[in-house]
Amino acid sequence: MKFKISEKRAAYLRNIFFNYSFEGKELDIEILQSIEEPIELQYLAQNHNYDDGVELLKVIISHPKCDVSTAKMIFFRSDVDGFINDKKNCEDTDLIASILENFKNNFYSQELFYYNPDLDPDSLHFDREDFIRQYSSYEKSIFSQPKGRKIASFAEEFHQRNLKFYEGNLNIMHEDKSLLLRSSNVEISFQIPLGFEHIKNEIYDDFITSWKFSDNLKKQFDTSDKALKKVLIKPELIIENDDFAVVMSIFNSKPLKLKDSLTNVSTILRNELVYLQGFIDVVGVEDEFMKFERTKHDDVWFVGTKIMQIKLANIDTLQYLKLLSMEVDGILFSIFIIVNKLENFKKEIAKKIINSFSIRKHQGAF
Repeated sequence: MKFKISEKRAAYLRNIFFNYSFEGKELDIEILQSIEEPIELQYLAQNHNYDDGVELLKVIISHPKCDVSTAKMIFFRSDVDGFINDKKNCEDTDLIASILENFKNNFYSQELFYYNPDLDPDSLHFDREDFIRQYSSYEKSIFSQPKGRKIASFAEEFHQRNLKFYEGNLNIMHEDKSLLLRSSNVEISFQIPLGFEHIKNEIYDDFITSWKFSDNLKKQFDTSDKALKKVLIKPELIIENDDFAVVMSIFNSKPLKLKDSLTNVSTILRNELVYLQGFIDVVGVEDEFMKFERTKHDDVWFVGTKIMQIKLANIDTLQYLKLLSMEVDGILFSIFIIVNKLENFKKEIAKKIINSFSIRKHQGAF
């Protein structure tokens, strides 16, 4: 029984099953049903793009090798709230009903992998007491204590975001008032907005030296500060003015299994929120937080969150943050906009940051 997928096998599965509908392909049910390793079904379910629909998930939950943890993960990421309150108008009714029926019939015979919905940032909220009142016979199976082996490694996954793993030519140039990035297919220029200045390297280095990671991160992934500091990736740009601090990191997007314009931008942001919550504690969020803000600029989509109230482990005061993300040519820009005063976000800072980019796709930059 395997607890890890080789990169070669993972690439094969991604090519067939990730974003297949965006590429105009039919779901290859025959190959999916031929899978023998439960970890591969877990991998597909965990990284599934819900913009592809739930057809793949329906096959997985009925697969004889499907693990208890995989079925639970799909259940808790489904619209259980809609299922409880209005089955006729819930898009996940068939999926949820099938999972419950399988648990009733003891279809899932093993729990190899550890899954805790309370630690899953992609699990959806529903009234558990209301569910149990209506479906009391499933309390022990659906809400049982998680067992099995933890297979996620935050440090390893984050390490793969390092640009040294980027497949292709890449050159990043820093100037006083701009940052220029060139790959084989794209040239991206970011002009530092008027009134912003660079944060000195000494200040940043002192901050990283004293950095304390989120207790939630260490608890969720059973890891240490020492292991995490080894994989920290220094931001490419940190600028500030009297009101805002802007932190721009540039990552290799391959670990996110994205495919440029074929990937819905909200998927990019959902991935980023997983990593963000690993490093900071999110104390509160703005109403309708998951309604992401989309902006197209230079024919590239930017996606942004609403406002989060955050707490950094080594800073006493609460702060406020917006996250902007943009991905092109396998390169991910992840931008934190941070303020001390909530009213500062009344200014159109996100729009100013987006308009500071110039993105030109081309061939043969090198």
